[in-house]
Amino acid sequence: MTTSKKWTYSSGGFPQCLHQTTYTAPAPAALKPTEIQVRTHAFAINPVDVQAMNLRHDTTALIPWPLSAFVPAGLNSSSQSESEACCDFSGTILHVGSAVSSSNAFEPGDEVFGFTMAPSNGHGTAGEVLTLDTAPGSNVAVAKKPKSWDHTHAAAVPLVYLTARVCIDSVQAYMGQDKDKRGSAGEGTGNAAKWLVVLGGSSSTGASTIQIAKARGWKVLATCSGRNVDFVKQQLGADDVIDYTAAQDSVPAEVLRRLRSLGGLAAPESGGDAVVIVDCVGGTECLDHAELGPKILRYVTIVGDKTDRTSMGGPAIYWKHPNMLRRWFWGKLGWGVHYDCVILDARKDWLEEAGRTLSKDEIVIDSIFKFDELPKALEKMVGGQVRGKLVGTIA
Repeated sequence: MTTSKKWTYSSGGFPQCLHQTTYTAPAPAALKPTEIQVRTHAFAINPVDVQAMNLRHDTTALIPWPLSAFVPAGLNSSSQSESEACCDFSGTILHVGSAVSSSNAFEPGDEVFGFTMAPSNGHGTAGEVLTLDTAPGSNVAVAKKPKSWDHTHAAAVPLVYLTARVCIDSVQAYMGQDKDKRGSAGEGTGNAAKWLVVLGGSSSTGASTIQIAKARGWKVLATCSGRNVDFVKQQLGADDVIDYTAAQDSVPAEVLRRLRSLGGLAAPESGGDAVVIVDCVGGTECLDHAELGPKILRYVTIVGDKTDRTSMGGPAIYWKHPNMLRRWFWGKLGWGVHYDCVILDARKDWLEEAGRTLSKDEIVIDSIFKFDELPKALEKMVGGQVRGKLVGTIA
């Protein structure tokens, strides 16, 4: 049988844990009824890929202090099993299981794109041939690729769109401008915000969040570095942008000043203000600010309190950061900010929505690399000077 190449990692942390291996894909007759087999043409990388490699090295990262101090050393060291890298892909279906075939969901020759939440369980996408289970609850989302997209652009979409979509859904009920041009109406509230603030607007998820928000008719104020201001405002469509590297004051103070100048907040003495934030950066600067903090009605973060780009964030770190859990709990009781640290939802219908609503020109790619150049691409991402997605191609 033909062998294929894939990128895997074990222990030791990035970059030393990463290596290229060969494997034999299952024979078509061995596929489970709900599985598909895909010839990969492109795959994308995300910060979570490096974070997962480093998490594998430090298993105490998600164990709260002081319990982490009592984890035996042997549990925080090398494991000999292999995990597979990356979770976004685009490719052509080679074979389908019996249930997939009978449902007419997919057939051999279909060009598809998708996402898997289970790369650590042997289903990463940085491989020449993928075998994915499409059964409900498998944390895999696969949809047919729009004909107007090439595979490189299709691979750049799944994780960031699915994450941004969760963010938008999480703040929708708090926005005063709730007209949704993508097909689902917002609920609105009596104390709704006039503007959505996106921290990290030039990040891949921040960019997708801005695009979806603008499609709904919302006004968006975004933060980014000076080199990305034109990109965020002109290409993504943000109504106003704060260059955090040139702000006269702190980012929270600048957010307040800018919202007031734009009519997004009332005068300081009038009260009744509502600020809604989607955070794609991490940290607590805005939450802790004496004046902005109490005005935040809804705060949704994909990162959490941590700010290190190479360590795991998201809902998994609630137990490592008690203040996150405290904020969430009090918010659920109606006291203080309504706070959530969210993770994407692997929904096929949202991928199909992306295919209907995003043009190829709206999919932002920083650079394209060859399959063998994955370590170099990951190093570039860790460096942080990336605008859009890094996408690998497989000849």
